[in-house]
Amino acid sequence: MTQEENIVQRIQNGSLDSFEVLFRTYYKELCNYVYQYFHDKDTAEEIVQDLFYKLWAKKETLMIRTSIRSYLYKSAYNNTLLLLREKNTRKMTDIIPENLESVPSNEPDVQLQAIELDELVQSTISSMPEKVRRIFELSRFEGLKYKEIAARLSISVKTVEANMGKALKLFRQNLKEYYE
Repeated sequence: MTQEENIVQRIQNGSLDSFEVLFRTYYKELCNYVYQYFHDKDTAEEIVQDLFYKLWAKKETLMIRTSIRSYLYKSAYNNTLLLLREKNTRKMTDIIPENLESVPSNEPDVQLQAIELDELVQSTISSMPEKVRRIFELSRFEGLKYKEIAARLSISVKTVEANMGKALKLFRQNLKEYYE
């Protein structure tokens, strides 16, 4: 048994000391790695802390088929991508006004464009399949994260991601002139 396999086995058996060694060994370098994507120390630390939290929470079923370092970096990368997708989804949907009062103009042509945009948004939302629409509304209008939506609807995060992708594709198609 290699030293890494030994550490993983001890963590699976609940060894807090082994987990702490792993944490202290990789925490800072993982934070630096994630920082490259967000350029925000707090976000990087949050992602890495969440990674270690999940690792400890699922220690009994932990299956590492590569090196521990590779496993941690891949997990950090996946968590980073997930958060980037969520942020990009929110950015894209931020062009949709919550209501027409949020359009700060007395000019008729701007108001007319806002009304047209609102109608197009409503039309796009109503054209979505029910499951896609529900997931989009939970994300956009209730501000839930993908993980929270998955828990609420008893589906996987991957299903939430796929359905949000479908919703955003519809928006990109239908709102192209406004988005650009």
